[in-house]
Amino acid sequence: DADDLLSAAEEEEIGAALQQASEQTGVRVCAYLYRGNWFEELPKEYYRELLGFGNDPAILMVVEQTAFETYYLLYTFEDADYQINGKEIDYILDDSTVYYNLKDDAYVEGLCAYAELAAQAYAGRLGVSWVLILIVALIVGAIAGGISVSSTAASYKKKNPSQSYPLDRF
Repeated sequence: DADDLLSAAEEEEIGAALQQASEQTGVRVCAYLYRGNWFEELPKEYYRELLGFGNDPAILMVVEQTAFETYYLLYTFEDADYQINGKEIDYILDDSTVYYNLKDDAYVEGLCAYAELAAQAYAGRLGVSWVLILIVALIVGAIAGGISVSSTAASYKKKNPSQSYPLDRF
């Protein structure tokens, strides 16, 4: 909280959630909150130097509060780059508990939700389960196969009165 946007109790609650996520993942899970004049997406190397990450793996949520809007970005460093893919980052950023809370300046709820989702993403358990995808694919495949088999069987059962090549004459 670079510009004291949070109370001490709010900082403590967010810090506890981030600490728990860090312990679960084994990497730093951090948040950087500040007030800005206009949104500017800075390179992640800027935050690496500003926060002193060095070559340590880390997951960082940057939240910038401007006069009219709150902007937020998620950066991953070192090993976290490989553990959390772009789809999972989008899932975290677009999650309703993160998005609506951060946009409504409810930073405690939004950043605590981010910490939990980041830990799940790092562990590879964020998003739709492969088991669920497999079950849905099998059900859709069974329905498509059943339709094709039943339509083929129905066409063979239908009697064709006209002969294209009359065998009794030739």
